[in-house]
Amino acid sequence: MTDPITMPALWTAEKRRIPQIGLSGTLWQMTRAGSNVHSYFTHPVWLPDGSGLVFASDRTGRTEAFLVEWPSGSMHQITAEGTGTPVVSLDGRCILYFRNRVLIEQDISTGDRRDVAAQPDQAEGVGLVGQTADGMNLAFACHRGHSSFFSKVPRCGGTVQIFHRDQRWLEHLNPSPSDPGLLSFAWTIPGQGESSQRLWLVGIDGKQVRPIYPQAPSELVTHEAWSADGKWIAFTSGPFDRTPGSFSLKRVDPYSGIHETIAKGGNFWHCAPNDDCSMIVADTNWPDEGIKLVDAERQSSETLCLSRCRTAHAHPCFSPDGRKVVFTSDMTGRNQIYVAELP
Repeated sequence: MTDPITMPALWTAEKRRIPQIGLSGTLWQMTRAGSNVHSYFTHPVWLPDGSGLVFASDRTGRTEAFLVEWPSGSMHQITAEGTGTPVVSLDGRCILYFRNRVLIEQDISTGDRRDVAAQPDQAEGVGLVGQTADGMNLAFACHRGHSSFFSKVPRCGGTVQIFHRDQRWLEHLNPSPSDPGLLSFAWTIPGQGESSQRLWLVGIDGKQVRPIYPQAPSELVTHEAWSADGKWIAFTSGPFDRTPGSFSLKRVDPYSGIHETIAKGGNFWHCAPNDDCSMIVADTNWPDEGIKLVDAERQSSETLCLSRCRTAHAHPCFSPDGRKVVFTSDMTGRNQIYVAELP
């Protein structure tokens, strides 16, 4: 354990309501200073009790991790010596991130910081840190050239172990929320994105590597995310040529391979399910038509709020109670954090 750092003073709340006309959700802008972005939607952004969410901001002149409380909007700075992309631990006590090739765990309330492990020497880059469902292991994808390998380390610290190697470009290593021995990953082609079989599973022991979803020829599959109960993986499906209005949302049972289309004929892009995949939230692209709320049982969708992204990726995801959606937008000219309350 390194010495605790002195936590900076509380920042002034920046929360304000954004008027919406004819749309179902109530929209709040949570940040206004600097450029701000939350973690990728496949990894924990919210505290488990929904009392706040973590994001990264350059408002101090260097990228640091912050917590903004819900619903007050009170803002706390967590790090003071720089951060990579912060991911909330499953118990909600810490954030996990890489900085200077070291995996760090930092207490949200006290600022106590612990170096968990060094990034493997042969890694030229790493993905986000994921925590297995039992809380025991941390896992992340590493790259060297166009080849990949998956690494794990005990949450309490120890030796980093490589549990899978591949000559292909593999990314988006995401632990199952319910099975501590299972992770999903994506095979993509660098510079192109698409591949003929994107969705895969792998055991934490490196065994049982297998495809999840039978991808059709010329089908673009992307932006997969687990439901919190671990029973579904939701993803976006469309044509390789990305024709506007031709994208669908689908979900697949990762164990049986049973899959179904939830919504079609839209511009869905990044998508994230709620705890049981009964609802899916998605941003839109080509063009940006706002944040869509999709009912998986009724196979219907509605616009929750406008996102007005210029170049930013919204990356929406649900709060733990499924009643709020956080996303990033540069509608003001810089990236800011927004929360939309469901009707």
